[in-house]
Amino acid sequence: MDSPTKAVPLSELSEDDVIAFLRARPNFLLEHPILLESLTPPEGRQGKGVTDFQQFMLKRLQANYDWLKQQQRELIANSRANLHSISRVHQAVLLLIEASSFSDLAQLIMHDFVNIFDVDAVSLLIESDNPIQPELQKLGVRIVQPGMTDFWLEDEAAMMDSDITGDPIIFGPAAPLVRSQLLLRLELVPEVPLGMLAMGSRDPLLFQELQGTELVNFLARAVERSLRFWLEWSA
Repeated sequence: MDSPTKAVPLSELSEDDVIAFLRARPNFLLEHPILLESLTPPEGRQGKGVTDFQQFMLKRLQANYDWLKQQQRELIANSRANLHSISRVHQAVLLLIEASSFSDLAQLIMHDFVNIFDVDAVSLLIESDNPIQPELQKLGVRIVQPGMTDFWLEDEAAMMDSDITGDPIIFGPAAPLVRSQLLLRLELVPEVPLGMLAMGSRDPLLFQELQGTELVNFLARAVERSLRFWLEWSA
């Protein structure tokens, strides 16, 4: 069995050793381009078989600069998008506070939210053993069987899905328009165990699985408390 190669101390390496090593591995600098940042290239030595390291390093620096500029542009765009999203949520919460009745609140959620969040459909669903509740259905509230919220959300508080076909149980007549969706769990009063706020968009990428949910969860808690207040008040 061969014994492992013993490392040679740098102090024992000669220039000839380094030259011999590099000649034996002509692609070494291509495999380790970061070394070029530590080397001082020759000046004015262009010709047959001679590489202009300065040009190579300039191209590398330019590529790094372009990458950093792109990262900066993406960071600024994301920051602006986040600020816009926060502004929309603030506007929605202020509307919830101004609701004067459960009927007014339901209309604000299912109609005003469409414009505020620039989506194509907003649905408010409430679980109940009694599928026929004229007062709620007249307001556009969708009544679903107990357990449906867990079925759709799979024990999650929020879920986003892209490139889908809208579910008619969730979005009703607007379902054919829906290509991406946001589903939010709502914990309501004891007599109404669960509910769900759903937003749908014809843009298949508006809501995507990897998007953060902190902001939309805050919106859900605000909707939840507003609904709970009016449900308890009218009970």
